[in-house]
Amino acid sequence: MVMRTALELRGVPSIVAEEDRTGRKEQLIVSRSFSEKVTTRDGIRQALSINTQQGATRLVKHHQVAKLMTVFAGTSHYSEQRSSPSVLVKLPFPTADPVELTRAAHRLLPLIENGIRYARAGIMLTDLRPADAHQPSSCSAMRMKRPASRS
Repeated sequence: MVMRTALELRGVPSIVAEEDRTGRKEQLIVSRSFSEKVTTRDGIRQALSINTQQGATRLVKHHQVAKLMTVFAGTSHYSEQRSSPSVLVKLPFPTADPVELTRAAHRLLPLIENGIRYARAGIMLTDLRPADAHQPSSCSAMRMKRPASRS
């Protein structure tokens, strides 16, 4: 115990983080501040699409899928017109599919006001699970998307 404390005081990490031991994350956040403020819904759409693609790539890298996604955007704290819309999306099934995740991220767009100077946007993926245990088969995923037949 004393040795760990001495190492920590010298800046040498002596306790391995939980993520390092298991290789699994509890949440995954991809967020970016913009160098130039974004003032259009289309600009936010592009930023969210990029963030979501990066998030999906990280999920695949860690062999995980997500069941919940929080999507957010915000203005500067010093802005006269403040806005910080967010939406929590419960995904129909745990996934790392970039198309499904991007579709979910775009649910924020109706809350975005054109003309507001947004400084950042991002996603937070939670309720992460091992991909091999929770990925639905392609057939069940297609059944979920197929419209009901009319008799």
